[in-house]
Amino acid sequence: MQVRNVHREHKVKQNILIVDDSEISREILIHILGDEYTLYQAENGQQAIDILSENYRAFQLVLLDIHMPVLDGYGVLEIMKQRGWLKELPVIVISSDPGDAYKRGATDFFSKPFDPDVVNVRIHNIISLYDRYYTDNLTGGLNRKGFIRQSEIFFHGKEDKTGYDLMFFDIKDFKAVNELTGIANGDQVLREFYHDLCDAQFAPILVARIEADHFVCLSEQPEEGYDFLNEICSRRYEKNGKTFQLNVHCGIYHLENKPMAISGMIDRARLAEGFSDSEYGRAYVIYDHTMKNVYIDNAELSSSLMRGLEQEEFKLFFQPIMDVKTEKIASAEALIRWQHPEKGMISPGMFIPVLEKDGYISNLDMYVVRKVKEFLTDRLNAGNLTVPVSVNLSRIDFYDEQMMQEILSILHSGQLPSGAINFEITESAYAVIEERSQAIVDEMRRCGAKILMDDFGTGYSSFGMLQDFDFDVLKIAMEFIHQVGRNPRTSAILQSIIQLSHELGLNVVAEGVEKPEHVEFLRQSSCDFIQGYYYSRPVDADTFMVMLDQQKKQCEM
Repeated sequence: MQVRNVHREHKVKQNILIVDDSEISREILIHILGDEYTLYQAENGQQAIDILSENYRAFQLVLLDIHMPVLDGYGVLEIMKQRGWLKELPVIVISSDPGDAYKRGATDFFSKPFDPDVVNVRIHNIISLYDRYYTDNLTGGLNRKGFIRQSEIFFHGKEDKTGYDLMFFDIKDFKAVNELTGIANGDQVLREFYHDLCDAQFAPILVARIEADHFVCLSEQPEEGYDFLNEICSRRYEKNGKTFQLNVHCGIYHLENKPMAISGMIDRARLAEGFSDSEYGRAYVIYDHTMKNVYIDNAELSSSLMRGLEQEEFKLFFQPIMDVKTEKIASAEALIRWQHPEKGMISPGMFIPVLEKDGYISNLDMYVVRKVKEFLTDRLNAGNLTVPVSVNLSRIDFYDEQMMQEILSILHSGQLPSGAINFEITESAYAVIEERSQAIVDEMRRCGAKILMDDFGTGYSSFGMLQDFDFDVLKIAMEFIHQVGRNPRTSAILQSIIQLSHELGLNVVAEGVEKPEHVEFLRQSSCDFIQGYYYSRPVDADTFMVMLDQQKKQCEM
């Protein structure tokens, strides 16, 4: 199997079980094979079955003598066949006459006395033949089965699994990459990302593409934290004349010393990844046991959505957007959380991807628009301070004609001041938006709503985006901001983007701002607005109202 980190390959030697009652024969095979493989021994067939019963997937090959006491080779083959092991674990019979061994499931044979060249060639050929079932055709590396098998081989005989991580990587919105660059170029991006993981500084022990745009790694836990993942998860690529930055989220599971299948470890890392959304301000989330308590499978989630909307289980949250000069709340982004009656508060990273996949996202997005309208109307009627609130729209929303008409009706009604409700559209959605949808966006702007291009820097960033699309506010993605101070070129590019945006009449919001040095850089670069944990995490509606009321009092003093 291919493990691209050559300097790590020695850690995953292939395991071979030698089953022979002759100690001399076992010693000769150990001498021939010991440098290349990890070898285990059984003196008879029953010992072999006992060893394989613990975890047959930890072995890649069995070398089996036919004539042995207690349980002979034919008996071993019969038991392996009955238990289904032979589908994954090949057996080479040690015999000058294999007899019925082939009928019983043996794959090949060689005889005594051992010829080292024959032994090595036949073992290599059989392992290579079976490796095809564990290889990903796109990357040439491991697939899901291969990763699980190789991980079991790696941990076989290790009592202590602590100190290792299983990482799950999900490339977000990868379908848009295929639409923009073509399937062939999209496949090449997946191959390049796989190789980037293999060559990453944390030197993973195993890397695999387990499905579509999902990858996993097995690695030792780093001593200095996981900030290096921010760079891996925001790597820039150029394909078909277009430069873009992948938006990758990572979930991390710290391995524990308790019985657990590798597939279970993958599930926990995947579950943690589901909690990584833009509010966290980082590309990764580490699994903890509370996450399992809020997990809802896809089928349950989709079937619960309409009930949740009817029962108003979805709660509106706001993340303030601050004016850089005054450090006062200038606007806010509307976010949504699910207060499930049984599971408690559920992060949007858990349910929004499923709703997008199943086509329910427009129901939720329209719910948010109505709730924002209700919130602003109540504040205005009470004479309280309001600020513009932006709502995220999915590309799918523009195909919902009824939803678009309702939004335009709200904007035309005059019930709210011009620009009270604004709309955020991701850069990747802009890149593939159709002419009909662009007409709707233009009508929103004529009604006074501002259009914000969200996540600029994660998708298909180029100055051509500023030229080709009409919008009012540019939101620079947090992955870009996090490079400030690390990469001088990033700082120069950011300053150029801000300056050019101003020349085009656009305001600029920096997202995911957490550190004082980021704030100072953005202030010196004349950025207009800042959104991020440095000022405030997303807060519920009651807390946001208190923040607005306090700001009003300060202004009146």
